[in-house]
Amino acid sequence: MKNHFELVGRVSLQPKLIITKINQIPLVNLNIAVTKRFKQKDGTIKSNTEFFVVYCWNNVAKYVADYIQVGDLISVEGYIKRDKDFDIQKNTTIYRNELICEKVQRYARSKANESSEQKKKELTEEEKKEIDKEIQDYKNAQMSFDINKKTDEIELKDDDLPF
Repeated sequence: MKNHFELVGRVSLQPKLIITKINQIPLVNLNIAVTKRFKQKDGTIKSNTEFFVVYCWNNVAKYVADYIQVGDLISVEGYIKRDKDFDIQKNTTIYRNELICEKVQRYARSKANESSEQKKKELTEEEKKEIDKEIQDYKNAQMSFDINKKTDEIELKDDDLPF
């Protein structure tokens, strides 16, 4: 069995390129909103959105920072890395899983980024409301994120890198 994941969803925060101080390695924390829609017994359609953070390194990080924008419909593939840490205050071992991206593919540009007035006229009123709701959800998810700043420096130790 292979350690592999694939997610399809919309970018919920503007990707921000970070260059590590130690080795000058590009990194992007890619935030993806994945919506699951399901039909209930009474026939109504409900949806549930989950947000994932996927870590992109090196050339994948550069691609994401240059070409992927908030609201874009994308597919990401990669592997799951399990990290172990120790909480001194609680005297316990903490495990966390990280999603490490190996491949990104963009399927559609964000509806907000396109000049989509003509496309919106062809949509039904329900579809227009759904698109407007999705766009508003992405804007709300951005709350305190500075979208104009694409590069920042942080300090990472060699142990923090997945390779």
